[in-house]
Amino acid sequence: MDGLDLVVRELQVRDGRQVTCRQLAAQLGLEERRVRVLLGEARRLGHAAAMGSSPSGATLYVAAHTPPHPRTPRPRISPRPGSRA
Repeated sequence: MDGLDLVVRELQVRDGRQVTCRQLAAQLGLEERRVRVLLGEARRLGHAAAMGSSPSGATLYVAAHTPPHPRTPRPRISPRPGSRA
């Protein structure tokens, strides 16, 4: 598995929780500079998104296409009044 796949997979398993580049580098055991480049590539390809910044000013990242958590209830769609549902 190459570095880009590793970064994208790690973002996806976080279930939409935001992470800084430094936190991600520490988790993956990679240099922060390398992770920053990989996050830029992931953003360019649409796999990651920047979601603001932390109180210290670090950019927060999240997976762009995170599937809903299995325990997330799906909204119920009720039929419109007068329809034959």
